[in-house]
Amino acid sequence: MDKTLEQYNQIDILYNGAGIHDKYKTAGEVEEDEYEKLMAVNVKGPYLAAKAVIPHFLERGGGIIINVGSQASHVAGPGGSAYVTSKHAIKGFTKQLAYDYGQQGIRANLLAPGYIDTPMTEGIQDERLNDIPAGRAGKPEEVAALAVFLASDDSSYMHGTTVTMDGGWVVGR
Repeated sequence: MDKTLEQYNQIDILYNGAGIHDKYKTAGEVEEDEYEKLMAVNVKGPYLAAKAVIPHFLERGGGIIINVGSQASHVAGPGGSAYVTSKHAIKGFTKQLAYDYGQQGIRANLLAPGYIDTPMTEGIQDERLNDIPAGRAGKPEEVAALAVFLASDDSSYMHGTTVTMDGGWVVGR
């Protein structure tokens, strides 16, 4: 944050998009160190980033926080115990940020993609495409366009909202 402020003098948007997966391991299969690493990246990272930028946002009268969840922010699935837990946590954190800081000009929303054609989902898409009403994986460009919308004034009345982009996967759950 300091380097960004040094170079640009302000931060308008925080996009918390880092995430890792547990390869669909059940609670009994995930080792404690794997669980801790996943929680550190998927939950603690966005928390620390938000904590660092909030004082700046408050000082300048507002800002935008976009956290990235997943379709797993809504439902459980086959395995993925640590991942699903982390994505439910980030959804709750986003809602709390919106509640705590909305009246101070900070807007927080959750972008919840489904199966997007990225290295993170490589090898799991083909077997799950039949479960997606759209019949295909999403594209990174589609997620980027949604993020731009959430960062724009066009979404200025959205606070604590989860926007799911999953080709309809959650509809059948």
